[in-house]
Amino acid sequence: MIVDIDDADHVARYCSPRKIKEDGTPAPGAFRLRDCDNCCLSVNWLECFRGQSIVDNILHVRSELCQHRELRKNGRLAVLNVGKIKRAIKITNKLDINVKRNPRNNHRSHACIGGYPTNNNEVAMTLSEMVGVDDMYNTTL
Repeated sequence: MIVDIDDADHVARYCSPRKIKEDGTPAPGAFRLRDCDNCCLSVNWLECFRGQSIVDNILHVRSELCQHRELRKNGRLAVLNVGKIKRAIKITNKLDINVKRNPRNNHRSHACIGGYPTNNNEVAMTLSEMVGVDDMYNTTL
């Protein structure tokens, strides 16, 4: 069932090593929509797992992602707050984006950030600038 995710909740985006800057934060390319993305950026909803902390939920996300893709040891998971995403994009890009739960087979935390076009580099830049080094988590246990 596709439903909006609460503004208080968090999502994580896998960033491959080549999409991480030298300072440890994600490059805008980590958040850029591709034509094959169906106008939605794939992320994982952390609170889906109801852990005691973000770190607990990250462990579950890692486990789930490993079933669907190769997580490089130098890759990272960038964590963002849903409400902050919406507010920042509204202020800087004048867009009303949405963050929705969109579970798939064996991928119950899958979610999407949508409502912006594939050619919108400004949104990717805004999202990347929201993530600090402390918001980046290892992909290996």
